[in-house]
Amino acid sequence: MSAHAEHNGFLPAALLTLIIYKIVPMTLGQVKESIEDVITESLDVIDMAYERRFYHERQYLRELTVKAMRLANCDISDDKAIESLGEGWVAEETLAIALYCAIRHLDSIEDAIIASVNHSGDSDSTGSVCGNIMGAIYGYEHLKERNIFCRQGRKLEDTLELADVILAIADDLFTSCIISEYDPIDTPEKKQWEMRYCYMRSAGLVR
Repeated sequence: MSAHAEHNGFLPAALLTLIIYKIVPMTLGQVKESIEDVITESLDVIDMAYERRFYHERQYLRELTVKAMRLANCDISDDKAIESLGEGWVAEETLAIALYCAIRHLDSIEDAIIASVNHSGDSDSTGSVCGNIMGAIYGYEHLKERNIFCRQGRKLEDTLELADVILAIADDLFTSCIISEYDPIDTPEKKQWEMRYCYMRSAGLVR
């Protein structure tokens, strides 16, 4: 979402990061019980972090996010709900639509993704963000076992372009950066990080 043109796109991006950080270690049952609490707590963290700045932007982000949660629990069609949240051309709308779809269709990755891309706005962005959320909730192994969105007879890793690269980067993001500007590169793992992200050499993507 930080690629969106508006200069405050980092606020929704930070909110998404917090939400994913909180739900990754949770079980599916825990997520179902508390996902809206997680979202609300993450909004509070954003407010505390930028207490003296971006008041109107934070208010708009909160209002749209809360609206998404409310709509997810209402008797309303997906197209009407998404239409009321916007078209996803700005980051706040993208996140709101993705969260709505994830909460509304928490029991089905397929239904969540399908809902998130079936509108006339920036559907590739809303689908991507919704996919991030649902992927964090269910995990790669679940997706792999189900072969979701794969052609009949094909495996996920054979369908997904650059699957090995994506999996390596995902592992790195999960474990967090292990090198810093001032530390010596004195282990094989740190050397791999240096090759991968400082020198952008494909050899660093060996798993």
